[in-house]
Amino acid sequence: MMCPTRLKLEKKYQDASATLASVEKRFRQRIGVCPKHEFLSLCDQREAAQAELEYAKNVLGQHIQEHCCQAQGSNAICGS
Repeated sequence: MMCPTRLKLEKKYQDASATLASVEKRFRQRIGVCPKHEFLSLCDQREAAQAELEYAKNVLGQHIQEHCCQAQGSNAICGS
């Protein structure tokens, strides 16, 4: 059975990944054609999205390690 907390944390990780991809796409599209204030704002958004993704990754990894959560369909045994 899949851990509900792990599912929630995986969703947060996926959402953070999608957000970063969206911000990076906007960044690439606007670089070189936007005013300096917009560029700086995009840099800040990119940095925040990267930090959020890293945080979500760490929280998910910590949960998996602490609770020995398995991927759906996995027969892995904790500690092996």
